[in-house]
Amino acid sequence: MSTSVNNGLPPDLSPRSRSIAVVAWSGFLAAAIGTMVCFALLDPDTVASGLVPDWWTDRLTVYAVGFFFFLLVGLSAAAMAVYLVRTEHRR
Repeated sequence: MSTSVNNGLPPDLSPRSRSIAVVAWSGFLAAAIGTMVCFALLDPDTVASGLVPDWWTDRLTVYAVGFFFFLLVGLSAAAMAVYLVRTEHRR
């Protein structure tokens, strides 16, 4: 019967893995909130009365494209924030 140091818990993440996890989770949360707010105020079927692209045929497709757009924006913002926090100011 051997006892482990971490009592069966998974090992700690490396700083790089932790930064990747922070960026991914922050980007996902920002995309989820951005999508909810955007499509709570904007109905794709209502906007479709004007000139729209061919892929704007299904409401679910518009929701998916909107989510991935917000995900890209959220991931970019989170990655820039982690980069700015991790880099040292040199004098």
